[in-house]
Amino acid sequence: MATKAQNARQPYGLTDELVDSLLNGSTSHEEVFGEDGIYRQLTKRLFERMLETEMNSHLGYEIPEAGA
Repeated sequence: MATKAQNARQPYGLTDELVDSLLNGSTSHEEVFGEDGIYRQLTKRLFERMLETEMNSHLGYEIPEAGA
């Protein structure tokens, strides 16, 4: 487990505690990297957020949520 000083130096605030909470007990390769694993879910969410931010910046306004 990392010390507070080591966690403070982690890029983007990715502390050991945050990573542990994201993994939520997942320990096997399949749970982390499989079809429904956390890696795939995080990658999808990160790309969606990046694309949404880029579109908002490009258009100059936020796109309303579907069904809103």
